[in-house]
Amino acid sequence: MLGRHVRVLMDANKSLDYPFAKLDRAYLQANDLLIANLEGPIAEKAVATSKSIAFRFLPDIAPLLQQHYFDALSQANNHAFDMGKQGFADTTKYLQDNSIVPFGNARELSDLSAAKFDLNGQKVALLGLNHTDFKLDKPAITAKIKSLTEEGYQVFPFIHWGVEYQHTPTTEQIELAHSFVDAGAKAVIGMHPHVVESIEIYN
Repeated sequence: MLGRHVRVLMDANKSLDYPFAKLDRAYLQANDLLIANLEGPIAEKAVATSKSIAFRFLPDIAPLLQQHYFDALSQANNHAFDMGKQGFADTTKYLQDNSIVPFGNARELSDLSAAKFDLNGQKVALLGLNHTDFKLDKPAITAKIKSLTEEGYQVFPFIHWGVEYQHTPTTEQIELAHSFVDAGAKAVIGMHPHVVESIEIYN
């Protein structure tokens, strides 16, 4: 989250680096793959919206994220289209121009949903998914996981889902996660509720 009140603090402290100031840069740099959910579009222009909460990050955010070693960012969330289709397209371009891989789409499953990496000979695929304001197509996703697994990838579904401020997943989340692991996923990583949720070891 690099908009809203976070941006107010960045501007008040006259430092784009403000949200990262107390993080260990060496730790961020040391990761083979540093990923995150980008909780809003990096848009050139603000557009009118009927949403009561709509986000827009300024273009100076993209080089900031590159400077902090982010390799890939998911756009599969309920705020990705807050600035419309153009805002989504702007985000993709800004990230790519700063050597960050955008992955996931808030509204569909496509070839662009997956980000593929070769990490020291180990093939890894991140699958960006949104199950907040969009209903996941379970058969299509399990088929995608199986296909990527057959290509030799270790697959990690990276899903925006759950109930805000609830620390435990819903029955539906658990059932979906289990089906993804059964299809070949190595781990299912979730985000969205604004609090830390539980962890389960399954198979």
